[in-house]
Amino acid sequence: MKNWIYFIALTWFFTLFLPWWSLILSGLIIGLWRQPSWVFPLGLSVGFIVWTGQSMLTAVQNDFILSERLSLLFAGMDTPWVSLVMAGLIGGLLTASSAWFGKELRVRIAS
Repeated sequence: MKNWIYFIALTWFFTLFLPWWSLILSGLIIGLWRQPSWVFPLGLSVGFIVWTGQSMLTAVQNDFILSERLSLLFAGMDTPWVSLVMAGLIGGLLTASSAWFGKELRVRIAS
């Protein structure tokens, strides 16, 4: 549980100062440091929470205008939560796949 909170804080810090690919960097660190069996779910949950949180902060600042238009465009619904969840899933899958790569890299280096 403590590592999960550390990874959320690390990923949040990276996304504040680096572009969108900071999720890949934090996922790679997760994969290199964490036990092999938990890297994909850990990366998925951390990426989802951080990217949804960042999208929520941006949406609140612009009064949900862009997120409503995106959800209307992609899902046909006029609710901003659809685009926030879609952004969270994309961020989670991106972080999880890079964590998986980090795990495979650690296994290859160790052998």
